[in-house]
Amino acid sequence: MHIVFQQAGKDVLEQGLEPDNAIDKKVIYLKSDYSFGPVEYPVSDENPRKRNEWWKNIANDENNQSFTEVDDEDIRIIKEIKASLENNEGVELWIWIAPNKQDVSGYYFLLSHLSEFTGKLFVVWLNNLPFINDKGQIFYPKYLSEIPSKEFLKAKKLYRAVTFGELEVDLDEWNKLCQENKAVRILKDHKKLVQHDEAYFDKTIQSFITTDWQKVSKVFQQFNHKSSETLPEELFLSRIRNLIALTDIQSQGNPADKKEWEIKKGTEAVIAPE
Repeated sequence: MHIVFQQAGKDVLEQGLEPDNAIDKKVIYLKSDYSFGPVEYPVSDENPRKRNEWWKNIANDENNQSFTEVDDEDIRIIKEIKASLENNEGVELWIWIAPNKQDVSGYYFLLSHLSEFTGKLFVVWLNNLPFINDKGQIFYPKYLSEIPSKEFLKAKKLYRAVTFGELEVDLDEWNKLCQENKAVRILKDHKKLVQHDEAYFDKTIQSFITTDWQKVSKVFQQFNHKSSETLPEELFLSRIRNLIALTDIQSQGNPADKKEWEIKKGTEAVIAPE
């Protein structure tokens, strides 16, 4: 089995593995983004509920069921993986990880559920690995979806087993992150995740807000395209609401209608508190 942490990565990996008749083509992916929201270790049935409540609060919508469904689906997927590893002697799990916070956080989260399967877990780390794009240029991808499908046959040669020592170290690292009880994880180097509170992004968000009225949807697009980090829309909108409450950022239009909701800075900008 092969597992990734984003739908786009699943799609391109399936295409990339298609020419290789020697390996299984089944690719699955975890649907929740574990670089955001509360996480706990050791794992328990209560963990998804706490993540659900955090996301509902961020989205400002107590009735939204989509977050519950996503995390519950991941738990179901992990249970199926465990059953397959337990009941089939020859089954291995290959974990594909590109150098971004979602993939690395997903890797740690997955290990916390599969720690008893040392010897059946393999990783394909794609950090600092050069690839050739469609124009024949060398580049270093940040996401699996950026890799041309024909290049995956080369990448799969990097797969290696997760050693018992590595498993212990990575689970200890994840345990420390869980104990910090913060909701934002940023990738700093290879497997190094650093955590922050939700307000970590506020100053960068403010830099994209001008003294002219702009639609919030436009500011969101600029932030995700031009800043060094990306945010899910629900968290971005939550931070906008906080900035309006704490700074001189002004708002007009209906916040429930993202296409009409507009914001701008006052004439004397006030930086949000740390």
